[in-house]
This record gives sequence, structure tokens and C-alpha cells, in this order.
Amino acid sequence: MYVKIGKAFKSEEILSKWILGLAIVHNDLLTIKKKLQTTSRRRNIDVQFQEYPSVIRLLASSLREAVFFLEESNKSTDIKNYLNSLPYEVKLKYEILRSLFRDGKDSDLLQRLTNIRNITFHYSKPKRDELTVAIETQKDSSFLFQDDRGMFVFAEAVSNALMVQALFSIEEINLENKENTRNVVFKINQSLDTCIEFSREVVQTYIKQTCG
Repeated sequence: MYVKIGKAFKSEEILSKWILGLAIVHNDLLTIKKKLQTTSRRRNIDVQFQEYPSVIRLLASSLREAVFFLEESNKSTDIKNYLNSLPYEVKLKYEILRSLFRDGKDSDLLQRLTNIRNITFHYSKPKRDELTVAIETQKDSSFLFQDDRGMFVFAEAVSNALMVQALFSIEEINLENKENTRNVVFKINQSLDTCIEFSREVVQTYIKQTCG
């Protein structure tokens, strides 16, 4: 099936523009998920170890922006009415994502995602404490200067330390609670899958209705 842009999306309709934005969110998140899967399957463990955190940072940052997109969209009556018209299973996925909103019961996860987003798109300034802490945690470690990809390996180590600081509080890090770490990572992955599924099902429903 082909989609004629002018037929499916009206430039003056907020719902049309929201659906289009949701389709873009879907594509971005799906691309990142596939990249994560590819990285996980790499035979070279060193490359996997070096690439994986970068993909995780991109994933968490994009998921955070997707949640903000949904939260802002929730202010539109047209969008809310459309969401209410969707099948129960789709609305259930939306409610799961709503729990990540700033006033939701899982807003703590959104804050973790926001922290990662901030260090991913706003590089840590020299005067900020997180760089000081990251250097202190790695000061007794030695790393290769550059690998065969031209990457500064020591910088990757510090960057990974920054990511851990963004995801977990000092208290959580000191406790070294592996179960808590697994739970946070699981929730992020689960939220990513839910967002991909929700956006895909909503867009598919809308296109069938408009382009049938």
C-alpha cells in the first residue's frame, strides 16, 4: 500500500501532525533497537563493550524525548479523543507509557532517562562535578590510548562512568545492588518496546482509516 501524504495528513490538523510525529518516533526507536541488537551480537567482545554504552545512551535519550512528545500531545483534545477511540490493547500500552510522564508513578525512570539525555546531548563542562567524580572512579585504571577504530578508549571509560552516574544515585552505586541495576535496565528496555509497539499500532490504525 502506498501513502499519499496529502490524503493521509492534513497540514492544518493537529491529529494528522501528531500521527506523523509518532511515525517518526517509531522509526527512530526501531532503528536504535536494531542497532543495539546488532551490537550485542558482535563477536569481538572489546568492540561490543565499547559500542554498547553509546547505543544505550542514544536509546535512553531518544526514549526520553518520545515520552515528552506523548506528554505534550496529551494536552490536545483532538489527540485525547482519538486515543480514547482506539482498541483496548492499544490504550493499555498508552497507559503504561503515561506512567512515565512527569506526574506518573514511574516518573523516577523518566528522570534517569533525562539525566542520560543531558550528558549525551550536553557534554559535561569542566566545572561540573560529574566529571570530577568520573575521573576519581577511574583514576587507578589504565586503558589503551586509541583502538583500531581510532576511538580514544580512555575517554570511553570515563563516558561510561558518566552514564552510570546519570542512571544511578551515589547511594545506589555504593550499594552495588545488581538486582536494582537489572530492574532499571529491564524497565528501560520494556518501555522502549512498549513505545515502539504503541506507535506502530496507532499509526497503522490511522493509515487504514484514512487510506484504507
